[in-house]
Amino acid sequence: MIEKTFVILGLVLFLNQLFEKLKIWEWIQERGSISRSEFIYKLTSCRFCLIFHLSWILTLVSSVFGGFSWDVLIVPFVVSGLTQIFFNNGI
Repeated sequence: MIEKTFVILGLVLFLNQLFEKLKIWEWIQERGSISRSEFIYKLTSCRFCLIFHLSWILTLVSSVFGGFSWDVLIVPFVVSGLTQIFFNNGI
């Protein structure tokens, strides 16, 4: 499970940088700001939420191709916690 955690963490950090460079995060925030739903607006304006959802989607995809086990359900929580530690400390 630790290997899958580090693979997902690497993918999330890579996609985060790619999304920042291509301004995909800004596009998502713009689309969320014009939404009529307050839930969608709050979801798209929270970077932590977006990274959490990105990590569970990547975990699900990797589990489909790499084999599913119940202990992999904790990976999105660990990855989103680690990314917050990295972002808060400027790493």
